[in-house]
Amino acid sequence: SIAAFAPHPTFASRKVSSSTAATMASSSDSATASSKTCPKTGNPLPNLPLPDPLLSLTPGTWAYDTMSRRVNEEIFQRTYEENEETFNSPPFAEAFERLKDL
Repeated sequence: SIAAFAPHPTFASRKVSSSTAATMASSSDSATASSKTCPKTGNPLPNLPLPDPLLSLTPGTWAYDTMSRRVNEEIFQRTYEENEETFNSPPFAEAFERLKDL
């Protein structure tokens, strides 16, 4: 059975007028109707501009160190060691061989 939870006292005491509720509903409906979606997935696309991507091109930065050294020397090795039993199981054997060929 699903347990019922009492509303938090802060929210239980709040009253929303019917006009406010109607405005919120119509705003939500119009936002949904006017939002764009990805043609491949149907997922909503952002309405605001996206920030510039984080790049790992500047030597001496954490991002540069991660992508130029840590991924190869630490992260891949640790991931393998922590999952070695799974990687060596029959379902993963073929995929692992293809990965080693890369």
